[in-house]
Amino acid sequence: MEIPGVCKDFHIYKARKFACKSIKGSAANSGIRVIYEYAAEESKVVFIEIYFKGDKENEDRKRIRRYCKFRRGKDNKRDTASSV
Repeated sequence: MEIPGVCKDFHIYKARKFACKSIKGSAANSGIRVIYEYAAEESKVVFIEIYFKGDKENEDRKRIRRYCKFRRGKDNKRDTASSV
């Protein structure tokens, strides 16, 4: 599921259905959440955050925004270098 409104330049997703043997009786509802960016043009997945819903209700949007800011800066440097 894409996380709306957190980063307009990149596609950030939350995966919620993970089975975990360490969490007995949970099947696919383990409470584990994975936040990641899927960069289709690069065929790349970047993991941003993994957390247990029992410890933390929602993703760290501040962390996601920092990642997006870092990613924008990295892309800008690449664009500038290729245009020289």
